[in-house]
Amino acid sequence: MKRTLIWTGVSIGAIALILLSVVLGGAVRAATQTSGVPAPAGVKKFIVMMAEDTAVAPAEHFQRDVLKYSPAQIADYKAKAEKNFYDMLGLDFSSAPIVNGAQTVDGATLAYAMIDMKHGYRAYTISGENVPPEGWPVYDAFWMVAFSKDMTVHGMFGGAAGKKVMANELMVYGQYAIMPPGRDPIVIQFTDPMPMMNDPEMGVAIDCGLFHPQWGNGRAIGGVAMAMKGEDGKPMMTPIRVVLTFGDDMMMMH
Repeated sequence: MKRTLIWTGVSIGAIALILLSVVLGGAVRAATQTSGVPAPAGVKKFIVMMAEDTAVAPAEHFQRDVLKYSPAQIADYKAKAEKNFYDMLGLDFSSAPIVNGAQTVDGATLAYAMIDMKHGYRAYTISGENVPPEGWPVYDAFWMVAFSKDMTVHGMFGGAAGKKVMANELMVYGQYAIMPPGRDPIVIQFTDPMPMMNDPEMGVAIDCGLFHPQWGNGRAIGGVAMAMKGEDGKPMMTPIRVVLTFGDDMMMMH
């Protein structure tokens, strides 16, 4: 009987240790899933994203299927984009006819597009998140004004006197949607403060204002590599590298 009681006591202790290890293990795993890389002092959140090319694709499905927007929400977002371009550039696309999905005012064309997902656009580092080495997929969809000729614009960018923009420059108003598995998308609004240079041989400098409902204002800084030619004479891929940071000193209009 004495041996039986001793054996029973050991069994209960072993079970308690097993249960404790399970509980602690679960707590460690839960903490690891949301720990990741800490943000630097003064920065609420930072994100590093990369893609292997900048080729664009149709984006009509993005807000409908990925963000689950209703037709009214999709129309409202387009209206906000049009107002942004009117406020920033003085260009009114609200009544411009739609031809092949695009609207043109003088030498400026408004269209909706996204970076083609086949080029592996992914977020590889997000502070406070344990992102796996393969990263999380990123949708990069935007309303874009592209200039087909040199012209003068006004609005907040050009002012009453106007400023010149060059042919091939562009300006965007759009959304990033980072897709953690089993969770809602991380949706970030981005807006250009001014037209971006868009030279196939020189690449593109990315400098956008950001807004996220939890992290507040932010800034995206990065670039698209020069379209150098390979040994066969054909243009090589033009990869994207972007860093997003959020902090109290980051400004954006949204």
